[in-house]
Amino acid sequence: MTSRVPVRGSGPLQPAQPTPSQAMPALRLIVSNDATSSFDELVEHGLQAERQGDRQRARDCFHAALGQLPAERAHETSALLRWIGRTYHTDGDPVTALECLEVALAIAEANDDHAAKGHAMNLQAIVHWQSGRLDEAEKLYNAARDTALAAGESKLAAMTAQNLGIIANIRGDVDLALHYFETGLRDYRALGLPADVCKALNNLGLLHTGQQRWDNAASAYQEALQIAEVLGDTSSRIMIEVNYAEHFLAQGLFDR
Repeated sequence: MTSRVPVRGSGPLQPAQPTPSQAMPALRLIVSNDATSSFDELVEHGLQAERQGDRQRARDCFHAALGQLPAERAHETSALLRWIGRTYHTDGDPVTALECLEVALAIAEANDDHAAKGHAMNLQAIVHWQSGRLDEAEKLYNAARDTALAAGESKLAAMTAQNLGIIANIRGDVDLALHYFETGLRDYRALGLPADVCKALNNLGLLHTGQQRWDNAASAYQEALQIAEVLGDTSSRIMIEVNYAEHFLAQGLFDR
């Protein structure tokens, strides 16, 4: 059974009042083995399914979790809707993704949950950026970063810095891109997040290659490769090796 409600113009949400059946676009009743699972089990099953690329299964679990959401954890509705929106974005449905994220943001605001607000805005920005709407994406990234810093969400602040660096690089503002990339890298190092450090170093390598700062690029790529190898992250290592190869091609060093 499917029910769909308008997202815009539905009036203000109160912290204790948001109900998934009223707020969630394309909410479906789930009848499956998950019906007997606890809320936490459903959330974990959904996140695992998403990691495995089974996004329909992930949505089913998240929807079922919404139906079992304990009253005292109503604020977690925002995260569930954000994760559902993320699966739609990955599936190439930005319209439904943004509808989900708009509701997630409204619920976070109603509950005065600054961390949830920042995460919702960051994902909205990603959807807009990948749809080619750079101005809207930049605005949302800045808002998400301000909210993350105010809420003490250091990882989200580092993530938004990286994303702002990508937009600055696309626009050709190399100095601003370098500032954001280095800021994000410093924050990831301080948090002890090697996988994110690896990605930030790859972004720096690309930026330095584009500016023909060959030694800086090589240093970034070499450290990123070492981290990827230690983590056993094959997909990241392949990506970095390809970019490192492009770095040598740009210099005409074909044997390397």
